[in-house]
Amino acid sequence: MSDITLYHAGLSPCAHKVRLVLVERKIPFEGRHIDLMSKENLEPEYLKINPKGLVPALIDKGTVVTESTVICEYLEDAYPDNPLMPEDPIKRAQVRYMLKLVDESLHINMMPIVFGAVVRYIWLAKPEQERKELLSRIPDPLRRARQERMIDQGLDAEDVKPAVAIWHRSFAGLENRLAKSEWLAGDEHTLADCAVAPYVYAMKYLKVDEIFRQFPKLNDWMNRIIDRPSFEPALMPYVPQKQWDHISTFAEKSKQKLNLMFSQLDS
Repeated sequence: MSDITLYHAGLSPCAHKVRLVLVERKIPFEGRHIDLMSKENLEPEYLKINPKGLVPALIDKGTVVTESTVICEYLEDAYPDNPLMPEDPIKRAQVRYMLKLVDESLHINMMPIVFGAVVRYIWLAKPEQERKELLSRIPDPLRRARQERMIDQGLDAEDVKPAVAIWHRSFAGLENRLAKSEWLAGDEHTLADCAVAPYVYAMKYLKVDEIFRQFPKLNDWMNRIIDRPSFEPALMPYVPQKQWDHISTFAEKSKQKLNLMFSQLDS
């Protein structure tokens, strides 16, 4: 039995990032799935582990570590084999810049895009009373209001265009980096690549082909990530085929509008 227990959700990009790191670094772990759609993350049992009600949360030998970036850096410190942080200080700084980009730009702007394109349809399939009850469990009133708005308005919500603009600008920056090196922090695969990959991969399953037309080096990088031995075992066992089928169906409804939004930003 592993010393590590990871509380996670299949397509949560933060959880996906940590699983990529664990698999890349060959660190065994025991997974505990948290159902975000039923707000299991807000149940008292889980809130004892992570009072913020966010995934992932990692428990190592009885000690809880939360926040995905902190978890990844903790694993670098606690488990020295197969590191993903370069030795060179400049490259380490480049990795940390990418981690900052994820936390401050990509992650906080992902929700309007994915929620508006796909997740809202899952919510709309629930009875109205059940939706209200689940949403009422969200303690942050701003977060709750935003989810309600996204369910009602989808990609027409005021949150979406600014998020798309930030993602487009971020992807342009990644394209420029990949014009200079094979990977995001130099010529070796690092923690930077694991951290960014779940967000770029979202453009694949949302069928936003426009992104990969505009940024071919980013497309090539993503395909190389997918081809790595770590990618499939870090993702596919945790997302049932039924969920992929739902995502494909809903993405088909949204892809034209989402592709148009990104095409209008093509410089």
